[in-house]
Amino acid sequence: MGRIRAHWILALPLLLAAGPAYGPELKSGFAAAEQGLWREARFRYDQALKKAEASGAEDYRLYNNLAVTAEALGDFAQARRWYEKAVALKPDDEPLRDNFAAFKAYTRQLPGVWPAGAPASAPAAPPASAPAAAPAPDPGPEKKS
Repeated sequence: MGRIRAHWILALPLLLAAGPAYGPELKSGFAAAEQGLWREARFRYDQALKKAEASGAEDYRLYNNLAVTAEALGDFAQARRWYEKAVALKPDDEPLRDNFAAFKAYTRQLPGVWPAGAPASAPAAPPASAPAAAPAPDPGPEKKS
């Protein structure tokens, strides 16, 4: 959960400039996610997506938030699809690329997330300058032989 929390904080700047038609839903989704209410957050983001689609809008911030929420709920394959859609819309956005890079690093070895023949290490966008991957665990004290 710690990695998800840090990952979510990276998404905060992506939330602040929500589109007018679905801004309230994004704000409600963020509030729910801050409280760890991921199912509620997903519901709110799904409502935002319906409004966005009805108005013909495609917003990379919304897809990023859907991805973070799917990831928090353990739906990694769906999170990958949402991240890919967000990156396709805004490939030059560094916080978005950082989120996706962290997600790829975390899910690289999980079955069913990455299609066969499409390794997670293949970037969908130019590599981020500082991926937000969680630090490696401390291996503990070294044993002397």
